[in-house]
Amino acid sequence: MESPNITDIVFGGDLPALDDPTESWFEASKFSRPTVWWDSAGVFLLESAPWLQEATGRAGKRMDHRPGVAMAEVLELDTRLDVAVSRRRSRDDHDPSAALTAREFATLAWAGYGTTSELGPGHSRRTVPSGGALFPLDLYVAVARVDGVPPGLYHFDPLRRRFALMGDDSLRALADATIQPETIESASAVFVVAASFWRSRFKYGQRALRFVLIEAGHAMQNMVLAATSLGLTHRPIGGFYDDEVADVIGLDGVNEAPLYILPVGRPIGRTP
Repeated sequence: MESPNITDIVFGGDLPALDDPTESWFEASKFSRPTVWWDSAGVFLLESAPWLQEATGRAGKRMDHRPGVAMAEVLELDTRLDVAVSRRRSRDDHDPSAALTAREFATLAWAGYGTTSELGPGHSRRTVPSGGALFPLDLYVAVARVDGVPPGLYHFDPLRRRFALMGDDSLRALADATIQPETIESASAVFVVAASFWRSRFKYGQRALRFVLIEAGHAMQNMVLAATSLGLTHRPIGGFYDDEVADVIGLDGVNEAPLYILPVGRPIGRTP
């Protein structure tokens, strides 16, 4: 039996168009020796502007005007990395009545995009590597059942270790905005990894989108390994209606946009 030609399936038997969006973006995002400094002119600006270095070191939204919940103490995870990696499985059989503890909730957020140490005044290292230490991501979470955290939509501020309340319970709206809502409906909390592209693009130009997407993968892997270590159910989701998810968390979908979703819960019959 002859193997199918995947290219024919993708392009319907024709060659890709000269203006194929995927190929056009990928070409635009490439670095070449003759043009690299032109394509990443922000490198020079950043190196010559101390005020800009200080600003990028505090990457992230500030929502001090909103009520919020202080981040609980992060749990110490004692599962060996090789064990967590081998046990990791995508599951959505969450217990629809169970809650996460405040410390489990904090541990997941910290693993995804928390701080680990200080680089300097107002400039912290994070749990994930970031191109140029620009940290273009933001972490939002729709809480349904977390001990000590009222249901609602929150933004995680890793520098101030708090969750700022942004709106009413949004878990149902997030479920409806995904291609498979049943993967979210019974979750205790749903994390959304979103990007503020300009934080990286001012330095890296078109290349920035690659860095942002890679970083979203780092954050998600940290969270699923933490969830595995905590014995929680989780399933990363990339299939969603972008404009609807952006509306739920209050993003314009262009300069800031959702990239990845992670519903988390407790397995049926398992207590904390």
